[in-house]
Amino acid sequence: HFFVTSYSPPSRMAASFLSRVGRPSLAYHAHVGQRLPAVVFLPGWMSDMTGSKAVALHRHCASLGHPFVRFDYRGVGLSGGRLEDATLGDWKADVLDIIDTVLPLCYQAKAERAHSVSSGAVPIPCILVGCSLGAWLMCLTALARPEAVVGLLGVAPAVDYLWARYLRLSTEEKSSAEATGVFPLPSEYAEGGENPVPLPFVRECAQHQLLGEEG
Repeated sequence: HFFVTSYSPPSRMAASFLSRVGRPSLAYHAHVGQRLPAVVFLPGWMSDMTGSKAVALHRHCASLGHPFVRFDYRGVGLSGGRLEDATLGDWKADVLDIIDTVLPLCYQAKAERAHSVSSGAVPIPCILVGCSLGAWLMCLTALARPEAVVGLLGVAPAVDYLWARYLRLSTEEKSSAEATGVFPLPSEYAEGGENPVPLPFVRECAQHQLLGEEG
């Protein structure tokens, strides 16, 4: 894989790819640094690693010498796979692969730590920055990797939001979603005021609730 070894404007970088056996490849941009903690950005629904917040944070972390990774979930942006085949659980697995596989290569370890890092014995401490749905994934990842995640920063966090919003639909609205296979998620940022979310994605979200609302 190609990794950035010195600071350059994010807009000029070519994406790198994490190839995985039996799963879609993940596109990412990374900055190699020597200062810890590392930072990983998790975009929200209908967003990707080229968003203004992701790029601005990349630039800031690079200027301070912190390892940084921004990436596209499977089915999004430059990553492999189809969005209609993805689930929130799949995206959680994508985040874990980035933390476990890509992040250690982004840290230029000092001599006394280099062997442990290269062997995977010591996780790279990282701060997760999650935007909207990315904040939900941020929390799920922190629970799965407590030894690595040392900080969380949510931007307009939407933990449990997709499933909770679906539960508030009327019977008629749920019947319409069943018929079309799509949940029209209200959004002031989307053209027409709605973002279409595949219904299987919404249903699978129920398995990852953190705030306890039951359907």
